Amino acid sequence: MKKTALVLSGGGSRGAYEIGVWKALKKLRIRIHMAFGTSVGAINSAMVVQKDLKLAEELWKQLETDMIFDIQPGDGPVEEALAYAKEIVLHGGAGNSGLSGLLHKYIDEHKIRSSRTGFGLVATEYPSRRECVMYKDDIPEGLMIDYIMASASCFPAVQKYVIDDKKYIDGGYHDNLPVSMALEKKADRIIAVDLQAPGTVDHEAIRHAENTCDEFHMIRCPLDLGNFLIFDRDNTARIMRLGYLDTMRHFGKYDGIRYTFRKKSFTPHQMHGADNAAYILGLDPCEIYDRDMFCASVRMHIADLRLSSAKRSKAMHYLRTVKLVGAKKALSTLKDVTADTDLHAQLMLYIAENLKENENRSFFLKPDIFKLLESEIQAANFIVKEKLL
Repeated sequence: MKKTALVLSGGGSRGAYEIGVWKALKKLRIRIHMAFGTSVGAINSAMVVQKDLKLAEELWKQLETDMIFDIQPGDGPVEEALAYAKEIVLHGGAGNSGLSGLLHKYIDEHKIRSSRTGFGLVATEYPSRRECVMYKDDIPEGLMIDYIMASASCFPAVQKYVIDDKKYIDGGYHDNLPVSMALEKKADRIIAVDLQAPGTVDHEAIRHAENTCDEFHMIRCPLDLGNFLIFDRDNTARIMRLGYLDTMRHFGKYDGIRYTFRKKSFTPHQMHGADNAAYILGLDPCEIYDRDMFCASVRMHIADLRLSSAKRSKAMHYLRTVKLVGAKKALSTLKDVTADTDLHAQLMLYIAENLKENENRSFFLKPDIFKLLESEIQAANFIVKEKLL
């Protein structure tokens, strides 16, 4: 039997995604023999070793920023960011007594030590910034939660953590995705989850794993997971679902790139257009689409788009700019267009209408224009071919 290691990166509130990955692995009946993590990945790895997915989901579904860190609750992300800034200035970072209480409630040191599943974490000593890589047998009795807390002390947003007069900061300062720990324990199959948060990543260890392990799987979300310092229950539910769906797609149970489709709903060529259309139109990425459901959703979004004449005018103004100044000079303007969700969708809709009317004579099939607007043109072409206008 292959020895499978699950390696979980740091990433604060994005850690809910890792619980979704774990849920998918259980669904796929992939047995985990060892779990290693940094920061929130260390917390989630401990939950994995305890083998209680429902308990982990219960923990994550209740989390709000002020439950974890000692800051004043805010009315939104901006207010919470200001609260963090205030704590950094006044106290060298937010306190984490809330997190400590939660970990003492949900993590059982005895279960981790008695489990046959391996466990390890990464923290960073301060101020030397020396690595602190610890497997469960290296952690002194009674200090398991303390070292998990040390691994998750995201300085300077969060205060340094002290154990026996020694200061620690987040393990992400040394290795935010500790694949090297799995290599050290001779894992045959490594499943690494990268939350793409700030931190140092050992790319050499990843390359070594890719070249030497029987299987190496890297799971990253192709969509935005949100601000890693802000814990919000709605976003938690969303990204937990994304973790599940991304993993199921990765292991071939569904089709898709950013979105999830039942097998054989579309050909590989159609899939690129469908996925781009879904992204540009802002369809719900937490759904599992079949062909009929997806096409109905696209039609509904297009009908809504046609009600907004102001956005349509702006999209057409951008396209006139492209025609006048050329594709290269219009590139900077395109970034502004794609940053506005509604405007981006209007641009794609206009391209689709142009392709439908002009077919192979369309201005958008010129090589330099296609290169500039490839995703939008692929999406528009899908809409035309599927007769969704």
